[in-house]
Order: sequence, then C-alpha cells, then structure tokens
Amino acid sequence: MALSLPSQLVLLGHDAGGGAHGKSQNLDFGAAGAILVELALAGRIVVDGRQVAVVDATPTGDPLVDGALIMINSGRRQSPKAWVRKLGRGLRKRVLADLARSGVLAYERATTLWIFTYDRYTWPFGAEPGPRAEARTQCVRLISGAAAPDRRVVALCALVAAAGIDGRVFADLPRGQVRARLKELSAGDWAAVAVKKAIEEVQAAVLAAAVVASTAATTG
Repeated sequence: MALSLPSQLVLLGHDAGGGAHGKSQNLDFGAAGAILVELALAGRIVVDGRQVAVVDATPTGDPLVDGALIMINSGRRQSPKAWVRKLGRGLRKRVLADLARSGVLAYERATTLWIFTYDRYTWPFGAEPGPRAEARTQCVRLISGAAAPDRRVVALCALVAAAGIDGRVFADLPRGQVRARLKELSAGDWAAVAVKKAIEEVQAAVLAAAVVASTAATTG
C-alpha cells in the first residue's frame, strides 16, 4: 500500500501501543509540512520568495492533500510557517483516523483512571504495519548509504528530523552519521531546485513552529 508523506510520518511517529514519539504537537506540524511537501513534489505549489504559491490547482487524488490545496489557493499568499501552523491543527489525529479506516492501524476507545476515555490507534495484533516497516527501512537505507537518493525518501527523512523523531527512526545509527548524511543530502542534486527549496523552507517552518509551541508551553 502506497501511503502519502503525512501518513508515513505519523506512522513513524507512533509506537505499537499508540504512543507518540516526542511531542504530539510536533507531529501535527510535521504532518502539515508533509502535506506541503507532497504538493511541491506533485508540482502543485512552489515557494515564491517566502510565500507559498499555487501553480497548478489540479487535484492530486488524495483528499487530505487536496483539501490543503484548496485552502492555499483560496486566500492570500502566506509563508510556509503560517501554513504549517494552520494546517497542523489536530492533523495528527485526522491522519491516525484515516490510517485506521484503511486498516493500517487498529482503533479502540480506551479508558484511563477508570473515568477518562480517549482514542487509541495501535499496531494490529502488535505487529509493525507493513507500510510503516517499509517507510522506516527506506529511510534507514538512505541515511546509512545503502540506497541511492530518492526524492520522496529524502523528503521523508528531512521531515522525520524536523518533527524530532529521528532519534527513534534512526535509533540503530550513530547520531553523527545521521546529521552528516542529512546535511549531505540537503546539498545534493536529487530533485529540481524549486522542489528542494520548497522542502528546505517547509523543514525550517516545521522546526520554527515546534520551537514556538514549546516555548509557549514552557512560559504559559
């Protein structure tokens, strides 16, 4: 099953029991950034200066991604950071629900302290879902140097780092190697200049949104 970048990122950001790796809000922002990257890879948007511009409003066929495309095309131009914050509101849970509806994850209504209920999305039968294992393997092979750069996998690795889950996804690789390889890939010629620029701007936007949210939570 071929999954979109937002779905792959959210899958990689959760463990078998449905717990998020790191701060769940960072996955909201990361998934929003992944939507923007999907649109850039599909040739639907570019980053013009410091703003996101629609260059082709044709639907991609993915409801989540196309909903964002309509939003971006219907108003004034805004920065990648603004769109990451706007699109990211509650996005992680929406992606998890979509993954459960498609059978990739299992859904249950769980209870804590015998009173409070919440939605939990877990690995079916405790086994890592095939699409998650595939995405993780592709990322690890790329970062370890075992695979040649593919623009979707490079983009996913950049998003993994921006969302702060690289320590989990690349747990078996030395941190220095991961950082060096990501830097090397960012300087490579694996994609068109416009696509690379969009991905770099989105990655920076995800990082900035996460920092702002973390600072607000600390000082609030």
